[in-house]
Amino acid sequence: MPIPSQLRSWFGVWIALIVGVIAGLVWGYVISPVVYVDASPSHLRQDYLAEWLRMTADSYALTRDEARAIGRMRLVGDAVTMLQSLIAEAQGVGDSDSARRLSDLLSLAQREGITNPIAPPGGGPSIAFCIGGVLLFIIASGVFSFFKGSGGMVRVRGGESAAPSGSLMSEKTEIERQYLKERERAYQESGTEPPMAQFMSTYLIGDDLYDDSFSIETPEGEFLGECGAGISETIGTGDPKKVTAIEVWLFDKSDIRTITKVVMSEYAYNDQALRAKLASKGEAVLAKVGETITLETQSLWVQARVVDLSYGSSEALPPNSFFERITVELAAWPKQAPTAAPTDVFGDTAPHY
Repeated sequence: MPIPSQLRSWFGVWIALIVGVIAGLVWGYVISPVVYVDASPSHLRQDYLAEWLRMTADSYALTRDEARAIGRMRLVGDAVTMLQSLIAEAQGVGDSDSARRLSDLLSLAQREGITNPIAPPGGGPSIAFCIGGVLLFIIASGVFSFFKGSGGMVRVRGGESAAPSGSLMSEKTEIERQYLKERERAYQESGTEPPMAQFMSTYLIGDDLYDDSFSIETPEGEFLGECGAGISETIGTGDPKKVTAIEVWLFDKSDIRTITKVVMSEYAYNDQALRAKLASKGEAVLAKVGETITLETQSLWVQARVVDLSYGSSEALPPNSFFERITVELAAWPKQAPTAAPTDVFGDTAPHY
């Protein structure tokens, strides 16, 4: 059952985000963790820094090498404060020898003014930066999914047409727009109630991710359901995919079910094995220009009309076995509409590319 695009547009985003975060953590902590090489003592933990100063004090007491002792203390940062704390700790446990050695080192540190802490290393991005990056990714992915959800098709409501986003061909888009205008005018001239929403969905060979979905809404913006079309079955091997059947579907939010019918190429429709394979997806319909397919649920019904069709050719595949292109008009009405949608208002006229 096709997933409604309101969920589907975000589903891939969240899956990609979760997988990316998990993969990053596994890589950073298990496969290739950070290894510090030749790091300064300032990077050490507090107890190790204390041990470093104790060893420095012991060495200074033995060698009286001021230059070496000063150099070692400068690697720590605020040596004066840390030495004062260590002296108090040694005096507290009665270790007078350690307290004396540390006091000698403290005098040297105070004389040299070793009190400026070393700035922490800028090893990686801050938490705020990481969170901001994740949020930016989610927002950008949502915007991309919103515009891609139109599938490059034209949507018409209330006599106006909206320019598609990411259309496969601008010329094809203009032809589809004009066709929808003519269909709407034909409804008006015949006195038949026009559909609540109309859409055009076109598959062109090479569009291996063809999967259009459109929201069906009232003029007030209330969401009623969705309809769409996508690849149902391919034939042969190699790229691009050779699509031998597409499926058109209708989802009704009040019915909580999806009705699907499979529009087949001439070869697929006459091949009993393929027919049997696709039977579980929905009723088989032979693809031909002017063919009208009705999808009906509890509160909606949609007419899917094939308005343009062209087969591809390949020496390795039978004739009329896969689509070069196919365009389907989807017109939706509420079930409570007083008049039925027409099946022959526009005759068999269809756009040709």
